Amino acid sequence: MKKKIYFSYLIILALYISSNSFSQVQQQWVAKYNTNTSTSDAANTIAVDDSGNVYVAGNSQNQQSTSMTTIKYNNNGVQQWVAKYQGIGGNENHIRSLKIDNKGYVYVTGEACVSSSSYTDVVTIKYNSAGTQVWNRSFHFPNFIDVWGRDLVLDNQSNVYVLAVRFDTNYVGDFVTMKYTYAGILQWHSEYNGPAGLHDYANRLSIDTANNLYSEGISWLNFLTYEFTIVKYNNLGVQQWVVRQFGGDNSSQERSGLYVDKQGNSYLAATSGYAGEFSLLVSKYNPQGNNLWIREYYSGINSAYECNWIVGDSLGYTYVTGRGYSGVEPELDGIITAKLSPAGEIKWIKGYGGPYITGDGEQVTIDRDRNVYVTGYLNLNSQNNQDYVTIKYDTAGNQKWIRTYNGTGSADDEAMGLFIDNFKNVYVTGYSRNSANNLEFCTIKYAQPIGINKISEMIPDKFSLSQNYPNPFNPATVINYRLPITNFVKLVIYDAPGREVAVLVNEKQQAGEYQVEWNASNYASGIYFYKLSTAEFTETKKMVLVK
Repeated sequence: MKKKIYFSYLIILALYISSNSFSQVQQQWVAKYNTNTSTSDAANTIAVDDSGNVYVAGNSQNQQSTSMTTIKYNNNGVQQWVAKYQGIGGNENHIRSLKIDNKGYVYVTGEACVSSSSYTDVVTIKYNSAGTQVWNRSFHFPNFIDVWGRDLVLDNQSNVYVLAVRFDTNYVGDFVTMKYTYAGILQWHSEYNGPAGLHDYANRLSIDTANNLYSEGISWLNFLTYEFTIVKYNNLGVQQWVVRQFGGDNSSQERSGLYVDKQGNSYLAATSGYAGEFSLLVSKYNPQGNNLWIREYYSGINSAYECNWIVGDSLGYTYVTGRGYSGVEPELDGIITAKLSPAGEIKWIKGYGGPYITGDGEQVTIDRDRNVYVTGYLNLNSQNNQDYVTIKYDTAGNQKWIRTYNGTGSADDEAMGLFIDNFKNVYVTGYSRNSANNLEFCTIKYAQPIGINKISEMIPDKFSLSQNYPNPFNPATVINYRLPITNFVKLVIYDAPGREVAVLVNEKQQAGEYQVEWNASNYASGIYFYKLSTAEFTETKKMVLVK
């Protein structure tokens, strides 16, 4: 009877996906990378610049060694370059985090074997937009063995901050936080060894608007239990405070996430529990490290909820994702996503998968309208093989669309990284097992229409039409305009000879600021003009499409 229910559920699920997702979002391209037929390549992090170039990073592995691998694709998914760093060899060369700055420089951190000792150093590399290495910095500690890079953030001057974990000869770890300048000069490093002197494992790094650093991870309290820990440093590397929150026993998964808002409040999302039964735990701390609230979600015996990622919006709401299994609420099996209010109230929690389906939500993010996107993987068939899953919810938790991806090998496909650009294009990356049974980088771009968006309720003091951004562009660009009073508005695109090629707006609109996207995928390269017209105002500007 269970099998019949299970397969009926899958049929309904497949019909739901086909009827609801394809009309609202389109897969624009899939880009794959495999060094050669005898290697396995896996991406785990992604970033996209303002021109739509896509950067992914991870590692490539063959029978002898691994390498730290970074790839750039253009907006159409065409590979531009591949940059690899291997040190002197070894099988422990990995990238854990990637960021890009506003000048097109690319920064990655992870670990690599850089000496004959076979131990790893934390390695941070800066590339220019052409994939040429600008600098490479490795860091090690005397009397310690491996040092792993865990996370990386940039400030507005492109100074580089790295979170690492160092291991002694007994493989007991400590947090390490460090700062490099834009030119790669080490400014400081600070270590954190918990009060018990036991294992401390760094996980996430965040930065606030005053360039204070927040290092997060787990710290063992004794040999049976651990605590989730956040350490705050100022920009000189001086420790400001430490907060520790009880986590669970040594059966727990030790998974967690960190988010810091513009006001300097820090939010911890964690996995807490005993004897294999885990709860979803979210807490908020003010800039002084005082706890404001703690919320825990646990549905009962034989339940498990584990958290991987947390983000927040400008209104103080937070969003988490991970995985769930519930003997009480089977609708929360698989990928779970939750939204919490500024006061910590759980506004909604959603599951995707269903009975007997296992999976994991790896990353969550939001767009400018506070729609929620989560990516991860699920076992959607009877063969115990995972597929990519990407889901969009609106701000009320209503599911808008779902996209899945099953690679050519019909085997393990696991999405690990997620990015949403200013045009609401959705990018996911991870790894896919091909028909030769090897893993390969697999990056997907989904496009969705954004239409006309009112981006501010504030009443402007005059009419204005902004220069499109980016410009030149390929294939999409955004146009902003302001209305001080309610008006009938028309926004039209013309080609160079003056022919009308597209009407983006043709309606009555309330006063406010608006944003419209023009996707020129079906138009030729060249000069175009856009004209905004109301009863009281007319203005025309030029833009350039370059393919």
